[in-house]
Amino acid sequence: MHRSMSLCGWVFFLVAAGCSAGLDTPTPTDDTSTPADDTSTPADDTGGPVVTDEDGDGVPAEEDCDDNDPTLGAVVDFCLYGDLDAGDGHSCALDAWGGLVCWGDDTEGQVSGAPTGTGHTGLSAGQDHGCALDAVGALACWGGDGYRQVSDAPADAGHTGVSAGGHHSCALDAAGSVLCWGDNAFGKVTGTPAGKGHVALSAGWHHNCALDATGAIACWGGDNSGQVSGAPAGSGHTALATNSVHSCALDAVGSITCWGLDSAGQVSAAPLDAGHTGVSAGGFHSCALDAAGSIACWGDDTLGQVSGAPKGTGHIALGSGDAHSCAIDALGGVVCWGDDALGQITDAP
Repeated sequence: MHRSMSLCGWVFFLVAAGCSAGLDTPTPTDDTSTPADDTSTPADDTGGPVVTDEDGDGVPAEEDCDDNDPTLGAVVDFCLYGDLDAGDGHSCALDAWGGLVCWGDDTEGQVSGAPTGTGHTGLSAGQDHGCALDAVGALACWGGDGYRQVSDAPADAGHTGVSAGGHHSCALDAAGSVLCWGDNAFGKVTGTPAGKGHVALSAGWHHNCALDATGAIACWGGDNSGQVSGAPAGSGHTALATNSVHSCALDAVGSITCWGLDSAGQVSAAPLDAGHTGVSAGGFHSCALDAAGSIACWGDDTLGQVSGAPKGTGHIALGSGDAHSCAIDALGGVVCWGDDALGQITDAP
């Protein structure tokens, strides 16, 4: 995932009490009048409202979703996002302060249960749960926990990557070792590749893939459609993405290779040119970013998850869910397309 992290400044106001002195100090009179009930909004020394940090995240409420300009109200507020991911029927994004926002299907708390506060550095949306990394590499997972895909998350810090799959999740530790937890059907938890030095991983519904330091791909778990055995051989791959029963990867020149189930062209219709910088795998569709930030999608278009992709250039991140996808544009805004039955599109921030 591409990220564009920045910190927004904030303003502190200091109210100083004035005093006066003189040779003659009159004795104050006994004022027994009842003070008036002042319900007006307190003001700073410029006459504006006092800045408050209502959610305790270190960012004033007036700047929680702004344009990185610390001047309150300087520009119409909107959140700057640098990363996102799409799950089955929900999506999550990471804002410029490392805060998480999720939208869409909330049946298992995969939206409302997202951790609050700032400082997160990575996130992943699974079928009905999500996971995130904080600044020290500690994991937080939330949402559906029927297979302990949330409650069995490792409690230690130092992780460098996380991916939420069907009813399981996987993470990378500081040495590049892969560990998974949750549903172990098809060995997708216990079948992790041995050794260290892995640099990326992606969890699908019943299979997972990881990338080592040489760019070699190892996949494990369910293989009913070749989503494990069909992984490309050799080294030099730079990115990978998995979903229900197919996966895609990028090689060193930005060419796309997909494998697994090809029921709607999600594998065979991948673009043939090079120069791509990102790829995502959905339920039965896939999408990619090229060097100019243009988006191309292919595969199942039943709900507009292919034809609805935004036009233009400058997009910096991309994520695909079951039948929808989302991207971050050049201004840090979120745009989504495809299935909107659960607010996956219209509820985007």
